[in-house]
Amino acid sequence: MSNMNFCSHCGKELSGQYKFCPHCGKRLGSALTLKPRNIFLLAAASLGMFAFSWSLQSKLAGKAPTKEFQQPQENAQHRTEQLSNDPRISDLRRAAKEAPDNLAAWEALAQALAEKIRETQQPAPEIVFETIEVLRHILDRDAKNAFALIAMADLSFEQQAFSKAGQFYQQYLEVMPEDHAARARFASTLSFLNQPEKALAELDLVLKKNPNNFHGKAYSAITYAQMGDYAKARSLGEEALAVAPSDEARERFAEFLSKLDSDQARAKDSTTSSEEAPRLPSDAAAMVETVKKNSVAGPKFKSAKFENGELILELGNFPMSQMPPFVKERFMGSLKEAASKSGGSSTKTVVFVEAENGSELERFSLR
Repeated sequence: MSNMNFCSHCGKELSGQYKFCPHCGKRLGSALTLKPRNIFLLAAASLGMFAFSWSLQSKLAGKAPTKEFQQPQENAQHRTEQLSNDPRISDLRRAAKEAPDNLAAWEALAQALAEKIRETQQPAPEIVFETIEVLRHILDRDAKNAFALIAMADLSFEQQAFSKAGQFYQQYLEVMPEDHAARARFASTLSFLNQPEKALAELDLVLKKNPNNFHGKAYSAITYAQMGDYAKARSLGEEALAVAPSDEARERFAEFLSKLDSDQARAKDSTTSSEEAPRLPSDAAAMVETVKKNSVAGPKFKSAKFENGELILELGNFPMSQMPPFVKERFMGSLKEAASKSGGSSTKTVVFVEAENGSELERFSLR
């Protein structure tokens, strides 16, 4: 039993090394991987472009949300029952439990569970938790198991647990340093964690080894745009477009570049108008500039004023309620970072207000 492998598709035992299962004919050896569209959408959101990402989502996978953000709700009980009643999952689960030290059996189970995760936009939590438990079982017995490390990293990224994703990517890359695709995803994770300089350092490693790596160039362009360096972002974006691996990737990234051009134009306009604006404390002024440069908030910005330690930002028709939690956290974090870097400490609270009717949209404390 300890030398036996298992097909993750049909659950049958394999007595030798195969690329395709002799029982069901399916290709073997596919670990948990991210959906390419999800990677790009998350990367786009890292620039603060959640409205753009929803538009892209609408074209690729359905309609954009029209009300306050909520995770998609499917029939979790039905999905859990499907998992419990799946005979190949049951066979793989039984084989794994009968041989705790047979990591091939546990890897096959993890692969089968990963397929279940990939089948739906929002998988049942039970499936995700079981996959994590299976992968942890493997890592408890082999802390440098490359299969389990990259699977844990990608699963964490997909579930937007970016701190965990970064840890697992780093561990995986210590074992598999030449995996450029994984390093590019690690860099995107660092960008989500508000570490753009570290992200660019990782992407530089990718591009030194493979100058025409699409994801290396694409993520670099997104990261430079996030930092406000539109010229560098545009240059790298054009290079990424030239080496796009598919028509779909080329079309999606061309849309990003078009959005980047409009962002740059708005940034220039906001710089001119800011010279005429009332003088603000240095930390408040830094946050205003961050809002103006943001690809979603920038076009909605109307005015700013400072009163009794509060920076009041008026925005027109700003979709604050539609902002996914992790995007909102990142947006607020960028304001706090801008205030910190300015050296000022006058602002205690940032208040977002709807310009049309004066209603308060959000209140964010810096203390």
